[in-house]
Amino acid sequence: MYAPNQVLLDTAYISLHDSSITRVDIYEKNIKKTKTNRAISTVAVIVIPLGILVALIAIACNCPQVYAYDGTQYQFKSGVFSGAIYTPLEKTDYLPLENLIADSGKFKFRVMNNQQEEQFINQLQLIKVPHDAGTNVLLDRYGIVHTFGQPQLPLITSLTNDDTRQTLKWKDGHSYMFNEKGDPASNFGSVVLSFDKPVGAKQSKLIVNAKNSLWAGYIFEEFTSLFGDKFQKYQAKQDKVKKEKIERWQKEQALSLMVYVETEKGWELADYFPTTGNTAGRDMIMTINIPDTKQDKIRIKLESAFMFWELDYIGMDFSEDKQLKPEFISASSAIKSKTSDNDTGDIISKDSRYSKLLQDEFVSVEFSKTSSIAQQDSYFLSCTGYYHSLKQYAGQPDIAKLRNFKKKGSFTEFSENAFIEDQKLLAKGINLQTPSKE
Repeated sequence: MYAPNQVLLDTAYISLHDSSITRVDIYEKNIKKTKTNRAISTVAVIVIPLGILVALIAIACNCPQVYAYDGTQYQFKSGVFSGAIYTPLEKTDYLPLENLIADSGKFKFRVMNNQQEEQFINQLQLIKVPHDAGTNVLLDRYGIVHTFGQPQLPLITSLTNDDTRQTLKWKDGHSYMFNEKGDPASNFGSVVLSFDKPVGAKQSKLIVNAKNSLWAGYIFEEFTSLFGDKFQKYQAKQDKVKKEKIERWQKEQALSLMVYVETEKGWELADYFPTTGNTAGRDMIMTINIPDTKQDKIRIKLESAFMFWELDYIGMDFSEDKQLKPEFISASSAIKSKTSDNDTGDIISKDSRYSKLLQDEFVSVEFSKTSSIAQQDSYFLSCTGYYHSLKQYAGQPDIAKLRNFKKKGSFTEFSENAFIEDQKLLAKGINLQTPSKE
């Protein structure tokens, strides 16, 4: 934690003015190979007891972690298919890979399981998109290629915090935490943004840089612990539930980053950005059909369960997509770390075969670099799979609390209440240290 000129007077609680904290970094055992997460940058909204802060930092993304070889060491990139916690939620994730470097004609990756879970990888594939210089490329959640130039920044937002409103214009690690209700009619953390609408525009592309928060990981852990010693039984039951039912519940809880567009009939759901995990921010893109209105502005609303997302940047592009042809590259090898099993055949295609990773196990995957005559190539790692938690909890399930989660928006209520209770705990701790007036 970086808090210049501050003195910590208590070993149990920290009380700092929000302006004094510049960032929170997380270090692994090897400091030289540190992966840094600006976990609660610009903590303008958060004052958390030290014990809770430590718990937050300890909870990383419960999903496979991707590392790419840069010629000297493996550099952390991000987690993949986060949120695919049950078999029916298996999904494909398209991870952007910046500054990818080939070593001896190979792109080398490690996909690691460093959590108490079992992970099932169905397919790993490298996607190369050749394009000209000056063109930016992203794949949406469906795997469709989109191009954009210099996105238009939001004109105004519904937020009351001027600093937060300004920080959405830059990717600088300072994020909006969805702890405000930018739309008074919304029960979720939200922000409403306006953009100039070009004459005749029918479609736009919304570009964001965002990730799930450490607080989200902490709260989801609190939720699963409510099942007590029946958690594993509950998880096995969810494996048999239809995907549509689970996804409908997740949308009702706004666990994904929900995106709405304002029409003459009110707010209409455009789509959502899927969960990314909380280990790294990510650029994401979404096409939005522009409503046929007389307004010269387009208004967008983003919603999330209370403090479940960190929104670092947002912009909108109105250019037409360039017609680019992606190249799909299959893995040339995939070797398991502990057993040296050759899992190449298991990850080539989406089928019933999986590469299974246990805790502290990884698979080393290589892709052959192909020749290109394009000015520039953008790469994405396509990862398909799901995972199961192996955690065991003690005690009986808290049935009364669990029943509340059947209601729409119950997760945001659970998160906000937990935050308020932690603030009370902090205040109580400070009061205990306050000298008596007698």
